[in-house]
Amino acid sequence: MEVDGACRRITRKRLRGFAGRSPSGLAVAKTNPRQDAEFKDVWLCVEQRKMVRSMAAYGIRQEEIARCLGLRSPKTLRRHFREELDRAATEANAQVAQSLYRQATSGKKTAATIFWLKTRALWRESPAIEPPPVEIPPFVVMTYADEDQKDDEAA
Repeated sequence: MEVDGACRRITRKRLRGFAGRSPSGLAVAKTNPRQDAEFKDVWLCVEQRKMVRSMAAYGIRQEEIARCLGLRSPKTLRRHFREELDRAATEANAQVAQSLYRQATSGKKTAATIFWLKTRALWRESPAIEPPPVEIPPFVVMTYADEDQKDDEAA
């Protein structure tokens, strides 16, 4: 298989965590005739870098990305794809923010405009002001059996 110049070679020393050819076939492995027959030169190709960047941008965990590439551990993934992992989430957030900004400023998407103002401009909806409840005084009803008791209390 021919390897283009955009691929990066992982040396024998850096190969420790690599499990070989990935299930998706993106890892290019070829026998190095100058070294023993068991050693494989592994090349990280542009397609793998794009896949790692996309998966990291989608929020897929590093353990799962490493498994898809045929790597034994996320540590190996981080060692060989550090830039892609670091930049992917930030670039994805920037694209979503740009899309939201366009929708909000177009005036056609009211919900996008409201969301933008609440999150970026810190606008808040104020609660409706209700008058404080008025406390009703206790209501006492006095009944009198005869008129004499009424006059006695009045005096």
